[in-house]
Amino acid sequence: MGPEARGGLARSTSSSNLVPLQTSADQAFTTCHLASEAPTSPSSQRKWLMPVPHSLAALCCSAVFALSAGAQGVVINEFSYNDNAVGAPSYADEQEFVELYNAGKSPVDISGWALVHNDPKNTAKPKTTFKIPAKTILAPNAFYVMGGAKVTGVNLVLGQTDLFGNSQGGLSLVDKSQKLVDSVVYEANKLSSTDTWAKPIINGDGIWGNYQSITHHVSSWSRVQDGYKNGTGRDWVLRPQSIGKTNNITTVPVYFDNFDKGVPSTRHPGWHGSFVHPQYANPAVVNAANPNKIPPSPQGGNCLTIWDPTGGGNTAVLLRRPLQNMVFEAYIYLDTTTIQGKNFYETWSIGVQGSTDTYFNLPSPDKAFKSANGNTGVSATCISTTKGMTLYLIDHNDGGVDCKVLGKIAITKGKNDGWQRIRLEVTGQHAGLWLGGTMGQGNGEFVGGTIKTSALGDVYIGYREYNTPNSKDRPVTIDDVRVRPSAAAISYYGSAAKTSNGTVMISPAAPPILGTNGFGIMGFGLAKSNAVVLSLGAGRMNIPLAPVFPAGTSLYTNPIHLFPGVSNAMGEVSIPLPLPSNTTLNGAKVNWQLFSFDPSLKVGMPLAGSQGCETLLSR
Repeated sequence: MGPEARGGLARSTSSSNLVPLQTSADQAFTTCHLASEAPTSPSSQRKWLMPVPHSLAALCCSAVFALSAGAQGVVINEFSYNDNAVGAPSYADEQEFVELYNAGKSPVDISGWALVHNDPKNTAKPKTTFKIPAKTILAPNAFYVMGGAKVTGVNLVLGQTDLFGNSQGGLSLVDKSQKLVDSVVYEANKLSSTDTWAKPIINGDGIWGNYQSITHHVSSWSRVQDGYKNGTGRDWVLRPQSIGKTNNITTVPVYFDNFDKGVPSTRHPGWHGSFVHPQYANPAVVNAANPNKIPPSPQGGNCLTIWDPTGGGNTAVLLRRPLQNMVFEAYIYLDTTTIQGKNFYETWSIGVQGSTDTYFNLPSPDKAFKSANGNTGVSATCISTTKGMTLYLIDHNDGGVDCKVLGKIAITKGKNDGWQRIRLEVTGQHAGLWLGGTMGQGNGEFVGGTIKTSALGDVYIGYREYNTPNSKDRPVTIDDVRVRPSAAAISYYGSAAKTSNGTVMISPAAPPILGTNGFGIMGFGLAKSNAVVLSLGAGRMNIPLAPVFPAGTSLYTNPIHLFPGVSNAMGEVSIPLPLPSNTTLNGAKVNWQLFSFDPSLKVGMPLAGSQGCETLLSR
């Protein structure tokens, strides 16, 4: 790209005029913030365009030539199938149950319906049917519990103990006509190609991870909200049991905690653990909550640890109302010296919009093996071995082997270890991970990307180690935790035109957080190896540009600054635009639109436009 395209001046189609191409992102964002909202009527929009030196066609051509060409009905709402019941021997399985919930607005007669349990490991009885008796009416928002005789609040006793298989299995609810109403397949990581029983009833990848509920830590698989049903394993989260009661957590989602009011080595009541509850810890004192001394965090005082000192894995969930667009921010202690031998490892995840399994089985971001790890949603996952420590940003979606690594950060002793700020944020289908930098800002090391699906889910933390001695462990140790809805926002409007390579698509590379060096705009479906122009504007508008431009092309924002680029051989482009650390821009709206130059389009101005994209900048 020549110097004219990088900044300064680019020649327009009229030799007597020069059009400025602004490449200073800081100045561009500031100018955009100061601009007024564009009027909405077509006539006033055209007047609004008058201060711009030329029409959009002239502006775009200048750059081109400079570049040288939810919930319904009755559902299975909560269940438990592998428990160490209170007051009973291990694996007594006396507290197994399935809870139904009527998410509809009318009563439902479930008489003659049946719960079908598939237990492929039980060769003597691989399938069991439990029939619901006559005159059973389920009112709106009501629950119906089927399970063991010792289950509190059970409506239909199915037996005494060991009702459901403790490993891979399935639960199906069918009506009188044997029509499938709802179903779930659990521990789907154990499925093989011969398990044909699962295909008619599995939703997505099923519940992938493994599960056990133990004394004093009773857990269940629960829908993230009563009746919440998207048809994937991501509908389910690991929570404390709420048999015959609502799954909905009503506490406000905003959560700020520096842990200084807690007593070290006692349970934190706002979190639930699968084997050991998260505990307050004094970082300078070695005990069952803290395996070795570490310095205090930048905040000082106590911290929180998620750790089972007897070894193995442990999972924690924050008991706050689930969120979709959200931020998790905290200080976390990273120790690169814990691994003591070959084949030893230490791993943890901090996840949002999802859940994980009770054992927190070893993740495999590089898919080197088929992992039983049950992470769903989006996570910051750290893996430490003798080869080093790496922090990954992963889109797990609904779990299973189809996870996608969006980026990774190498942790190096003396560079980015010890106490570090960590920030995990999801806005729409955009996820970002920051390490280091300042609380509440977008500085520090950054990786980000686009996730497959955004969904409602919990904040969860998992930790697992295979290490000796345990005194060398460094479990998840966090301080000054801040969880809140994301103030950043990304929205799309209008329609997009087509090139010879597909429909022009626009997407931010990361949530629009001030100070993020990794922010930028990506484009897809562009004409291959050809010129691209990105328009930064203020306010929304909709001015059709066809037939001079390709069909479907409209002007969706008042162009204040233009950024040129060139698509690659796949018809994609990434234009980096670091966001300034300027707090006066907090809450500013910035609009974007991409135009792809495609000489194969037989129109006067072969520039195919994307939808409009509006970003709300946030700290």
